[in-house]
Amino acid sequence: MDNTVSKTGDGVSQHEHRTEDVEQLKHQGQNTARGADRAANLIGDQQIELTEEDNKRIRRKTDKRILSILIWVYFLQILDKSVLGYGAIFGLREDCNLTGDQYSMVSSVAAIAQLAWQPFSSWLIVKVPHRLLMPCLVLGWGIAQVCMAACHNYAGLLATRFLLGLFEAGCLPLFSVITSQWYRRAEQPMRVACWYGTNGLATMFAAAVSYGLGQIDGAIHSWQILFIFVGLITVLSAPLVYVVLDNDIPSARFLTEHEKLQAIERLRANQTGTGSRDFKWSQVWEALYEPKSWLFIGMAVCLNVTAA
Repeated sequence: MDNTVSKTGDGVSQHEHRTEDVEQLKHQGQNTARGADRAANLIGDQQIELTEEDNKRIRRKTDKRILSILIWVYFLQILDKSVLGYGAIFGLREDCNLTGDQYSMVSSVAAIAQLAWQPFSSWLIVKVPHRLLMPCLVLGWGIAQVCMAACHNYAGLLATRFLLGLFEAGCLPLFSVITSQWYRRAEQPMRVACWYGTNGLATMFAAAVSYGLGQIDGAIHSWQILFIFVGLITVLSAPLVYVVLDNDIPSARFLTEHEKLQAIERLRANQTGTGSRDFKWSQVWEALYEPKSWLFIGMAVCLNVTAA
């Protein structure tokens, strides 16, 4: 950042203005009201100078730090979810003595768990800092995936797949919230496409890995090797997520104090804030009464029924 001191019309330097902005950021951060948006409390009504160059620089930093984690974690979620079918090809159904209906239930129970746990996941997304919540979810479903390799019957597979779906339940809504908290509205569709697009990549990668690991003639079955391999990748990724991810703009470690103000300023037009820890039931009822919510649900159901 350029530290050159240039005088403004009233004789105050740009450097001094930046220093005052940073000091105001620290002072207001100590007086943040409970339940209020942190960014709104930090920046208040002040106008922060933001050039197009500043905007691009902050967006690049955000992509490197936040978007990269979203892409990787969503890739892992799809990978862990999709390997069950490849496990069946390598003898899972025969080794665990599964009937056709039992295998179908093992495959479906993850989605059932996601649906049942979704309301509580929404509450966790509000109450738990994202830097803590996401690695916990990743670690949880990674352990569940590894434990599937130890199962030898229908009950064990059903339980571990249920836990897999339970921990994955918060993934998609959490990613949507994080995207909206870090990017302008016009930037969000492309970022969602980046992490959601790993769906196909993860499926193709799962097929290639399954074929390769399926050729191993070891002490355990090929499907067990597959589950352990992809599960361990996920488990080992959890600490990485904790180290790299930040909760929100005010706590971002990859931005300077002045860049935090600029990052908040560039999202002002969103009029959505950047995060609050206050869960309001009035907002839940408002969403239920909103016709667009039900139209979106209907669209999602139609899309997923045809893709099932």
